[in-house]
Amino acid sequence: MNEQWSTPGGARQQKKRGGCLKYGLIGLVVVLVLLIIVVIVGGGNDDGDSSSSSAPLAGTASSASETEESTTTVGEGALGDYYIKLTGVTVAEDYDGNPALIVNYDFTNNSDEAANAMWSLNIDVFQNGLELETAVIADSSVYDSGQSMRDIQTGATLSCQDAFVLEDTTSPVEIHVSELISFDDTEVTATYNLE
Repeated sequence: MNEQWSTPGGARQQKKRGGCLKYGLIGLVVVLVLLIIVVIVGGGNDDGDSSSSSAPLAGTASSASETEESTTTVGEGALGDYYIKLTGVTVAEDYDGNPALIVNYDFTNNSDEAANAMWSLNIDVFQNGLELETAVIADSSVYDSGQSMRDIQTGATLSCQDAFVLEDTTSPVEIHVSELISFDDTEVTATYNLE
């Protein structure tokens, strides 16, 4: 909003009020861009064959750093205010026909407010020593990208999935789950054979 006011010489000038509005609009644009990125990464389309594995290999936990604040658990465990249980993996196809891994997990919110897995957890998957990229899968019979974006209240548990493009369909995959924002190295890990 602009206000008109007079100077001692009688000339009229306009005083601009818009600093707060300008910063608010910039913040809104940043949030919208982030939302668009989340939607693009989380969706996709195509059908594919699927096979699944639910039992992680025993004794495969490893920690990136062995400090007092570092804790690694195999298959399930507490990550800050959340609890994660890896329930298995499924091999399917992404929208380009490439083999993709679907990681299935249960997300429990033990925080004081509603939360969702997408903004609470970081999930990294490795195969042959390489981090796998996010896959785009639209076959709703095997993959539901929207579950990880659903907020759940304190004490609730929701089954979620994340998808990754595989390097091959025979080599084992390592899954590392940590809290998205954390000051320690606590993680839940599992290794799955795909054969």
